[in-house]
Amino acid sequence: MMATGPPIERNDSSKAIAERMRLTRIAYGRTQGRARAISQKVFCDLVDLSQQLWNNVERGSARLGLNSAIKIAERIGVTLDWIYLGRRDGLPAKLATEISKLEKEDRKVDRDWLDLAK
Repeated sequence: MMATGPPIERNDSSKAIAERMRLTRIAYGRTQGRARAISQKVFCDLVDLSQQLWNNVERGSARLGLNSAIKIAERIGVTLDWIYLGRRDGLPAKLATEISKLEKEDRKVDRDWLDLAK
């Protein structure tokens, strides 16, 4: 008999891609010396995408198309494997470090919210 539990989210789901794109935007801003998160508008201007598309991608309501992903990869230095599959090998070292820091910060915020809910 197979063990059952909550479904495991796939790395290529819209939700997973949305989270990676949010992390990429914020981490990229940090690698550029920004103290605050880079706005969607500034990021979209940089990668030549519409802000509406990017907002939908970050919310997980639209999947990032290949041409858009290539623009991001060329301008930011991430890989298509990172965008679509979550594979970190090949990411620029500074960007990978900032993404890891953001993930730790997000987990801490989640724990803090859970503690408040008790």
